[in-house]
Amino acid sequence: MLISEIRDEMIEEMALDSSDDTVLSVILTCIKGAIRRFATFAKSRKIVTTAELTLTIDTNYVSLPADFISEREDGVYYKVDGKRTRILRYHGSNYNELNTTIKGNPSYYWIIGNTIYFDKTAEETKTIYVEHFKDESDVSLSDTFYGSAPEIEIIKDLAKYTYYSDYDEDSNKLADKKLALAKAGIDVMDAQYMVKELPTHVEEA
Repeated sequence: MLISEIRDEMIEEMALDSSDDTVLSVILTCIKGAIRRFATFAKSRKIVTTAELTLTIDTNYVSLPADFISEREDGVYYKVDGKRTRILRYHGSNYNELNTTIKGNPSYYWIIGNTIYFDKTAEETKTIYVEHFKDESDVSLSDTFYGSAPEIEIIKDLAKYTYYSDYDEDSNKLADKKLALAKAGIDVMDAQYMVKELPTHVEEA
């Protein structure tokens, strides 16, 4: 779900003024804080964005964005006539095994540090798209939160908690209620993780 959509849902649910730029900015700030907390609580990265990188002619590498954490599976591609053409991750033991003297469209990539390398040298300047998980400290409205519906509700509850506790008089103690809802949601996630990932008993041989 787009961050902008989460913001708009919150504004509607909280009956705030969607034409007030200050309100829009404050809600986005609250969402950012909620996502940072969620990443810690859930031990999960959910923020995905798409970087458009310029691979210049006669080169086979380009720098990755500063907020890059890791690429999504099947998330590196270029477009031909508007359609995606995937670039596969090279799984060899050494990038130098690739023959980069050949010119053409890339088939494989390899990431070293903050640079993505390709197996072919570009014949022409090309836009490479990289869908990647990004640093939660730099969230924008165009980013996508790849969480389930319950996880989105947790994000909204955490964000509402911040709003009511830091930006509102909160005479109805809504902050406490939203924090309790968020904690309950996280507890459910933890319980589901325990059932799914950990054994429930040990059988003797």
